[in-house]
Amino acid sequence: MSYMTSKIDLNRDFVSIITIVLNGERHIEQTILSVLAEQQVNIEYIIIDGGSTDSTLDIIERYKNNIDVIISESDNGIYHAINKGINLAKGELIGIIHCGDYYFANAIFDCYRTYVATNADIIYGNMVIIDEKDTHEIKYLAKPDHLNLGKRMSIFHPSTFVTKKCYERNGIYDTSFKVAADYSLFLNNFIAGVKFQYINVKVAAFRTGGLSSSNSKIHMREIFLIQSLHLGKVKATYNISMRLVVNIFYLFRRQLIVKLIGQSNFDKLKFRQKKYKDN
Repeated sequence: MSYMTSKIDLNRDFVSIITIVLNGERHIEQTILSVLAEQQVNIEYIIIDGGSTDSTLDIIERYKNNIDVIISESDNGIYHAINKGINLAKGELIGIIHCGDYYFANAIFDCYRTYVATNADIIYGNMVIIDEKDTHEIKYLAKPDHLNLGKRMSIFHPSTFVTKKCYERNGIYDTSFKVAADYSLFLNNFIAGVKFQYINVKVAAFRTGGLSSSNSKIHMREIFLIQSLHLGKVKATYNISMRLVVNIFYLFRRQLIVKLIGQSNFDKLKFRQKKYKDN
């Protein structure tokens, strides 16, 4: 199925938003509504469906008058689907929000006006992790910082916008990577000297249980390959070794604390820390 409209006024500036979905009937409406709620900037909305067999397409159909492009067909993975959307997009700034994730109020406008003010090619902000089954916020992620891209994926894909010109100049997503092509793209642009701009606002919420979180071993392997390609094998080996050391340290530290104070007290401590951060 392919469906296109032309509600966008091509004589005015606008942002293209791309949503990728496959059998996302539980959460697709929340994602769509978070995009359509933005009223301060013109939006071209593109939905790429991978051939859903549940009620996803019926839900999308309800909002078709406010969606510019709807394509439903099989694809070769999530990054292949994203690339379809980028190739179709006409906006000068492009955001990608997957089914299950959603934008916070005014976040698209905040990113767009930052782009206008700074002329940066990549605008990024903060992201919140939410529970896979509901909208309960789990935690705020650490402040993103593109200067750490040489060590790890240090910015968050759902809360990042990239200009169309940047994609045209430096390339789209490398589909040879199954779960970490976004890191490859951001690292490549960082090394190329592309201008990044951080904004200290909550841009998007990310729902747990997605592709990278359910394929952690593949993700680690691809991160190593990407860093080997862009930074050299010595640097990649050092980075992956340090990451493993840190992970082991935090695992043992947690186990030790739980052993000393008990699981229930540990859970209470975590709750107090979250309350303190939220306040």
